[in-house]
Amino acid sequence: KEEKRLQVGDYVYSMTIKLAEGEYFVRDPFGSEELSQTVSFNSRQTRIDVQGFLDEASRAGCTLHIVVEREKTPRMKPSRGEGPFRILTMATTSDWVRLKLGDLLESFNVVLVSTGILGCQQHMDRLRDTLNPWLREEYGNVYGKLMSIRQKRLHECVDKWHEKDCFLQAALRSSPALLETMWWNRIVLDEFHETESWITKVREVMKSLGATHRWGLSGTPPLDTTDAVLEVAELLWYATDATAPFMTEALKHRKSQKQEARTWLADEENKKKLHDECQTMIRDVVRQNSSQLVEAITVQEHEEFVQFTAQERLIYRQACHDHNMFDEQLAYEGASVNTREALLKRCAHFCLETEAGDAGEAVRFLGRDKRARIEHLRQQLELEASRAAHLSMWEKAKHSLLAHKAQHAEAEKFIHEVYRTGEQAWKEKDPEKKSFEMQIELYDKDGLPRIRPEVRLKQPIRDDQVYPRLNFRHVIQHAVARRSVPRADQILSELQVCSQICCRDPQHLPVAMSVGLQVLAVSLDTAHRSLDFYTGQMRGLSDMETLRNEQCSVCLTPKDDLADLVMLPCSHIFHRDCVRSALETNPKCPYCRAHAPPKSMSSVLLEVEVATSAAEPLPPELRSHGSKLLAVARRLQTIRAEDPKAKAIIFVQWQELENKVAQALQGHGLPVLQLPRAKNAGREMATVMKSFTTSKEAFVLLLSLEHAASGSNLTAANHVIFVHPMNADTLSSAVAYERQALARVRRVGQERAE
Repeated sequence: KEEKRLQVGDYVYSMTIKLAEGEYFVRDPFGSEELSQTVSFNSRQTRIDVQGFLDEASRAGCTLHIVVEREKTPRMKPSRGEGPFRILTMATTSDWVRLKLGDLLESFNVVLVSTGILGCQQHMDRLRDTLNPWLREEYGNVYGKLMSIRQKRLHECVDKWHEKDCFLQAALRSSPALLETMWWNRIVLDEFHETESWITKVREVMKSLGATHRWGLSGTPPLDTTDAVLEVAELLWYATDATAPFMTEALKHRKSQKQEARTWLADEENKKKLHDECQTMIRDVVRQNSSQLVEAITVQEHEEFVQFTAQERLIYRQACHDHNMFDEQLAYEGASVNTREALLKRCAHFCLETEAGDAGEAVRFLGRDKRARIEHLRQQLELEASRAAHLSMWEKAKHSLLAHKAQHAEAEKFIHEVYRTGEQAWKEKDPEKKSFEMQIELYDKDGLPRIRPEVRLKQPIRDDQVYPRLNFRHVIQHAVARRSVPRADQILSELQVCSQICCRDPQHLPVAMSVGLQVLAVSLDTAHRSLDFYTGQMRGLSDMETLRNEQCSVCLTPKDDLADLVMLPCSHIFHRDCVRSALETNPKCPYCRAHAPPKSMSSVLLEVEVATSAAEPLPPELRSHGSKLLAVARRLQTIRAEDPKAKAIIFVQWQELENKVAQALQGHGLPVLQLPRAKNAGREMATVMKSFTTSKEAFVLLLSLEHAASGSNLTAANHVIFVHPMNADTLSSAVAYERQALARVRRVGQERAE
């Protein structure tokens, strides 16, 4: 019957060939030329060229048995509108994987694609499966290659498709469709200022998409600097040797580490000519639509000063200490994106990780967690030593424990105790080989099945915190799995990193073990010093009189004036002038000799001063919101009292903080709407947006600065509140996001004059 025949697009679930000699073979799912003696395999994620297999491997007396899974629902679901355009929409990977390349040749006027599809794991797998059969012999496996190189190889692959009509027809029947294999008439990058936040592989795919015309739309185009203009020029294919030779040369040199490239970029004459070409590009190809209606809408800016309670201040300063941020005058200058994120979250709310009833309870949780951290690190260090002993690596790896000079006495004592213990003693302490226990995770954090199970060591500290580098982490995991967990050994053996990096050289194991021990020694020392800083803050917070009666160990006079006292990272307290002069001579604590640069001083007064604005008692349900979110809620209450028809948008960047803001507003009786964060929630999102713009009861809408600031028209609102500054890789990116957020309200259709 027809339904029994193989059809294009079938998922081959298993394929077995029984030869006359009685042997069984299947095609290797990763495209190897050799045949594997495995009876069957699950190839739900793999496409197989069945006809090609038959041409290569058929022989007399061969029986072929194929099990397939066939899609019976249509790949495209038409939806009729009033206009003449035919529009193809790919909002999610589920939409994309169902499309064949030939589907794009149908007479669509517009194809709408989410950038999230480009560079996703399914896209990477499809790119690999497309390239390997055509270019493996010429270039080898594409695994591990840069995305720019993969895209270049893909264009060569498309050239090969055109060598024979049968090759091209087979490619058109393939799915999912790789958009970069097509030549488009026009590509429009909406909100292209956000490309600065795209990951590298997405940027490379976007640059690889071929088109006769390339447009970019943005309300805040990144054209402030020469580097920003070069990024736009590269994305839009503006620069060529004929039209902009200096821009073309600059784009080549920007990614080079060679001295001649740096010399070229630093040359003043080249800089001038490059600047002139950038100005020419802005003049010739940038168009701006301005509106007198928009310009007439004035913006009134307000800053709300929030004074923390003593407990909130302690939590924030502890976060600054733990991220080595001490100089308040420098603010977040020089901090990494992750550090700024941690501090901005602490500044917005005292505790996003646990359900602390108030800041006082959060302070107690903080101390509990720091003591638990030290205990877990001690357990992990002993576990790591036992693991090294069972792997016969202890004598080689233990010297790394002393590579870092511990500043804390208790940490140094424990590390030396571990170092002096012999290999046999560690084996006897772990007779049941607890250090070899592993766990295999089949589901991700959202409860969805993983494409490939993830292997982890069963231990107090996560693997990636002990071994930050993937290759070292894999070496340790695989060494343990080979000796204890066959299933984990099988999973790890299938990873490409196993054959490419870690398992080629036997010296990787002692090196990886040494790195892990050194990381743990540094972490233990840091954890002890962090707890001491916390203890010092708590002592000043709870016993200010005792603090006033103590003597400064530099000048030997009482610490009677709190405004003149500073605390060092080691938690010791001195007079400001005394310790400043001492640190300028020798950047070490005068008491414990711990490293302390002059900029590491923090004011004791800020740690212990009680906020005068929080004198009135608050009910428990409001204390849990924190000072900043209480200020936001009270400001909104004032706005609504003055203007019952007002609507406000609140921008935050992180989901957990957004939830805290919603709880604070609901606690004050303010109606608030949140957009759904689930995938494929477009219909629910549209319902929420419509409710905000049309309902008289809707007052506040919570939006993400990063995900919902662009593309939406929210002229129903006339107040915009930023709970915190946008956190981005560069200041220009952060400012662009905030300007886009404001532009959602300040645009044509806004009925308010300000």
